[in-house]
Amino acid sequence: LNENLDIQAELNYEQKGDKDNSTKFKYDYLTVPVLLKYSLGKSDHTALMFNVNAGPYAGFLLDARSTTNGIDTDLTASTEDFEFGVIGGIGLKYPVAKNNLVLDLRLGLGLTPYDKNDSDPNNKYIGVTLGYEF
Repeated sequence: LNENLDIQAELNYEQKGDKDNSTKFKYDYLTVPVLLKYSLGKSDHTALMFNVNAGPYAGFLLDARSTTNGIDTDLTASTEDFEFGVIGGIGLKYPVAKNNLVLDLRLGLGLTPYDKNDSDPNNKYIGVTLGYEF
């Protein structure tokens, strides 16, 4: 948009889940975040560029499973196919030739419930993204 402000759309594979004493829950999503990134400028000592980012995401369920004592159960019938949420984070960008190596630390909050039988639980996560920007 300008020298300091960008819009960045992504296509990501994400695994979300939880575990308690005996059960592990795993949800696989294809997510499409659209982030507004504000550049804080370059470091005085290196070519690193710092940014903050925020925006919405749409998540599409690929698979949902639980595992208890080695027994695998398919949860896709009781899990919502679509999730909507917001992301906020900080990032680093390092120039490599004409492109950039990117590292982001993000916090995500699902605004829609993922469980069809319970309207209370939403996904919350901390994520690390490593990428190559063309």
